[in-house]
Amino acid sequence: MDADSQGIGLLVLFRQKLADAVFAPVVGRCRTADSSFNYAWRELETPLRTLLTERIPETLPDARYDDWRSLVAAVLRDSAVELKEKYAVASLQELNWGKINRITIRHPFSKIAPTLSWLLDMPTAESAGCAGFCVRVASERHGATERMVVSPAHPDDGILHMPAGESGHPLSEHYRDQQSAWQEGIALPFQPGPVSRVFTFLPAR
Repeated sequence: MDADSQGIGLLVLFRQKLADAVFAPVVGRCRTADSSFNYAWRELETPLRTLLTERIPETLPDARYDDWRSLVAAVLRDSAVELKEKYAVASLQELNWGKINRITIRHPFSKIAPTLSWLLDMPTAESAGCAGFCVRVASERHGATERMVVSPAHPDDGILHMPAGESGHPLSEHYRDQQSAWQEGIALPFQPGPVSRVFTFLPAR
């Protein structure tokens, strides 16, 4: 799921659309009873693979197709067409995963005051990873708030990175100074470095 990977975007959409097609008869009836019903969970992989492996004619979910092979091929073609239209590319070779998996980290205040976006939000970037099924969790709506590897006996060897920066003040030079490391997967030292600046808070008189 690297940002420059080709083909993974087609694989992700193809799997999603194939699952939708395979489970359509069951899901359709459930949505008739409950319009908000959503069949999306990790364990759907087992029944999906079983149906696609066995390919029993009686379980073919769409009568428009003569067999499972025809259904799978049609879903693959539809997925390729949808991606090319959505991202305005002539060939899927022009479409890497980062162009699909673009991430913008937004500050809660910029969501209610979009004019502050330039000051509060992190820049949009093509990103590696995916939502839910990857070690590197990173998608438009979901991501790791920090990544860290530390041995309790060896904290000096520990590494981490987190989005944005150490400071919560948008005018601080440290407000977004760690964003690129998080975005690019660059490990930073877990332990703090030498003191570079000291803030002293005094009570008001």
